[in-house]
Amino acid sequence: MTTTVQRVEKWYEQNLDRLSGNWPSIYIISFKAADPLRGKVTIELQSDFALGFITFWNKGDVTVLSLDLSSKEEFLIDDRRLLSSENIELLLHDYVRQLAVSQGSQFRPRRAPPKAI
Repeated sequence: MTTTVQRVEKWYEQNLDRLSGNWPSIYIISFKAADPLRGKVTIELQSDFALGFITFWNKGDVTVLSLDLSSKEEFLIDDRRLLSSENIELLLHDYVRQLAVSQGSQFRPRRAPPKAI
């Protein structure tokens, strides 16, 4: 059975040329791709203005962050448990699109909630 991490790795290989046209620097880092609990993969996309991180875990979680390089503000795009019905490849395409949009600061910075008085 193919794991989520392995599916992300395959998507990355198939889309690297297209991604390279829009992102000058692209990396993928995988850890224990076949391990159902500890397997993890992160795609890092960098432009002149922002860093984007798309991370999937085999256990079923996803986190997508953008970092504005000039202000150093972090923007949380997604951080949740995946539904079994979700298409990983379509999510990846959508996350890359959202990261490109986030370069225009369309997302609110990730901040700690205010403390109760």
